[in-house]
Amino acid sequence: MTEYAWPEALRPTRLTFYLQHNTTRFVSPVTRATQVLQREGAR
Repeated sequence: MTEYAWPEALRPTRLTFYLQHNTTRFVSPVTRATQVLQREGAR
């Protein structure tokens, strides 16, 4: 894991990690129906 050198005037106060789901959404231009495709492999 890499440790970064922060400038003295700029210090992070909080860090958040979360999973981003691998999904794709399609919307029909005619009927406006929505189809959601969920794939494996959240990152």
